[in-house]
Amino acid sequence: MLRNRIRSNSGATILLALLFFLLCALAGSIILSAGSAAAGRISGLKETEQSFYSVTSAAQIMREEIEGQEFQAYTEDGGSPTYTAVPDSEIKKILIDAVIEIYERKKAESGETLTFYPSSETLTDVMGKVIANFIMTDDYRIEITFSMEKSKKYICKLTAKAIVNRRTSRYEEEKDGKLVEVKREDIHVYWNECTIDKG
Repeated sequence: MLRNRIRSNSGATILLALLFFLLCALAGSIILSAGSAAAGRISGLKETEQSFYSVTSAAQIMREEIEGQEFQAYTEDGGSPTYTAVPDSEIKKILIDAVIEIYERKKAESGETLTFYPSSETLTDVMGKVIANFIMTDDYRIEITFSMEKSKKYICKLTAKAIVNRRTSRYEEEKDGKLVEVKREDIHVYWNECTIDKG
């Protein structure tokens, strides 16, 4: 009876079935973990893609607001400036404040941080908020760095070159019955050629 049990093939069938089941389970777990990893990468890709679109959209809006803007001013004998043209776009306050810092107060640069919000709370959840760091240098060049509020995965930079024309003239005018020479200094700044570097 012991001899018959040793030569029996019925136990081997169960062992082979068990081995086949283990191989299938192992293959299934490998496929599931590969699928989970791919899903995680796709999720991260969507977030990066959304950051790209949000940040570049904000940069394009700012480019449209800056290009073609100008300011003109003059001083006579070093007195207070008289402005004859100032920016009139949606961001005029930021531009005017920066110009005053550079032109009147003679600062090396002027900066401000702006936040772009989507038009509704629902869109804010999807698109996020874009932060823009605005800097105007003493040559009136504008640099704005854009990034997402909660993530620095995608950063974009806008640069606006400034064309600056200065002119000094002298003329005479009568003051208190005497002819006096007046020195007039004019400045005209015009922003064009905005470039967006998509990082």
